Amino acid sequence: MAAQNNIEICNQALTICDVETIASFSDLSRAAEIAAVQYDLVLASMLSKNEWSFNVSFIELNQTLETQEKWQYAYSLPSDLLQIRSVETQAGRVLAHDRWVREGSFIYSNEKRLWMRYSNLVSPVQMPAYFQEALVWNLASVFGATLAVASDRVDFFRSQAVVKLREALRTDNLQKPPKPFLPLENSTWLHARNGGWC
Repeated sequence: MAAQNNIEICNQALTICDVETIASFSDLSRAAEIAAVQYDLVLASMLSKNEWSFNVSFIELNQTLETQEKWQYAYSLPSDLLQIRSVETQAGRVLAHDRWVREGSFIYSNEKRLWMRYSNLVSPVQMPAYFQEALVWNLASVFGATLAVASDRVDFFRSQAVVKLREALRTDNLQKPPKPFLPLENSTWLHARNGGWC
């Protein structure tokens, strides 16, 4: 059964390491201390380095009163943002990176309206089982190295983490709809090659 919270996920990883499980991140144990620090880091890394089907949002950005000399408009970023995947116009055109810039918690552009596709944080109940399994093995490799588990076992955990991540990515790709065909006249690459947008 898939884990329902972050403690259950951490305990699966600790069990692999043959380390006593925890009741919460505030437990007075080395395992709880390590889990409290590493869980969010490992999760954020896995979610942001790969584009998963279950943690991608597409929203219209809210325009703000922030100003900058080079750009006409400023937009606030969502609070759950992990990784920007694309910034798009009202017509659905993906903007090249020279047509917008991120600074702090804002995106600046000369486009009057903007949409953004991005990867966001998710809770364990939103994670499919194949992702949870890969996350558990990644955590086990991190926990094991920190909690003085034998090096040969940690090496095994790391190799399993690679295998499980590869399997999870393969499974997740089956959940994604096919990407729409992009006509050549709308190609960012082609416009850039021909000297930019007209």
